Amino acid sequence: MYYRVKDRGTLYIIIGVVCLLSFFGGYTIISNFVFFHSSIDDNSQKVAAAFTNEKLYMEYNRHINIKEKTLLKVMTNTSAYIDYLYNKDYRQNSEGNIAQNILSTAKEILSFRGYIKAQLPAVANVINYKEVVDVQQEEHQVPPINDDENSNIPIIGDIIFIDPFVENQQENIKGQDNIDFGKIKENIEYPSKLKVDKNKPYILIYHTHATEVYNPITEDNWHSTKKEYSVITIGNIITDILSQKGHKVKHIEKYHDIPSFNKSYARSLETIKGEINKESNLKLLIDIHRDGIASNAAYIDKARKNALINIDGKDVATFRLVVGNDTPNRKEVLKFAKYIMAVSDSMYPGFCKGIVIKPYGKYNQYMSNHATLLEIGSNLNSIEEAKLSAKYIANVLNKAINNIK
Repeated sequence: MYYRVKDRGTLYIIIGVVCLLSFFGGYTIISNFVFFHSSIDDNSQKVAAAFTNEKLYMEYNRHINIKEKTLLKVMTNTSAYIDYLYNKDYRQNSEGNIAQNILSTAKEILSFRGYIKAQLPAVANVINYKEVVDVQQEEHQVPPINDDENSNIPIIGDIIFIDPFVENQQENIKGQDNIDFGKIKENIEYPSKLKVDKNKPYILIYHTHATEVYNPITEDNWHSTKKEYSVITIGNIITDILSQKGHKVKHIEKYHDIPSFNKSYARSLETIKGEINKESNLKLLIDIHRDGIASNAAYIDKARKNALINIDGKDVATFRLVVGNDTPNRKEVLKFAKYIMAVSDSMYPGFCKGIVIKPYGKYNQYMSNHATLLEIGSNLNSIEEAKLSAKYIANVLNKAINNIK
């Protein structure tokens, strides 16, 4: 029996034309997007150039119309090359070494997961989520992820949230100075001891994104060089309180996110290395940020609800800790973050809103096993709420440091 095969040449030509149009359409959008940024990146507009903004959803809403936004999303989700073009400029990158970047990109392209992620992102999200959760639960004994729809923290794509060990409380919290560290040690694996010379600076506080500001400053997606409204002021408050309590602290106020946001972590890495070269006793590294929430984010209502907590009769901005999933000392960094969260939960239940494990990046945390990234409040908070938060966080850090120093 013979089967007649129709000529499919015309169909293949049509498919080829569609693919080419999609490719060049996506490339054009990416090119225009990059051109937009490069055209405003000059000395007279440093802050605007740096912060029209790495937060992709915020960037989309301000500078790309809805048709371009939709097409760009489709292109990056279906074309490995378009996804590469976009991510090479806009994915946060803590590496300043070109050779390392090339090797990292080659590894991602050649890996099976990298290929799947480029072609079928939805499948890759499941792969990433499963991998990260398994590693957390098996290696680090992290509490199970709370997938209940009433959870106070959403799970977005590859990002994993570790909930606090205590129930979130919205009522007035009375601060507790007496901490049962024995009980904490029963529930978590302790970080390593902090071995330092107490007479020399051993705490380094810095800001990879020093232009992050709080309300009432809202221009340039809540980024400004007005220190009195920025995370630099928060760093100053924490530095002052820790110093008053006998700790040796060095606070760096440098703007690592000017003139370019994309290389912020490479610049802050240079600062960290420079400071450690001058003073090897700097072992506790604290990178202070504030979170950024898009006004049209699907979880905006939950974010507003969780932005504040009442402590000792005052409205205080909450905070989170962030861990980079790619940092080679991830296990130690995560232990340290969980330890800080446990101390916070003991002193001010509900103050810490958990730990965020980002799917990409090292955030320079490989420079020390006692490195932490704090997101203190967000653009939903006022500077006054963030200042109060800084005072309570300083109390948490003081107790936490003294117990392992």
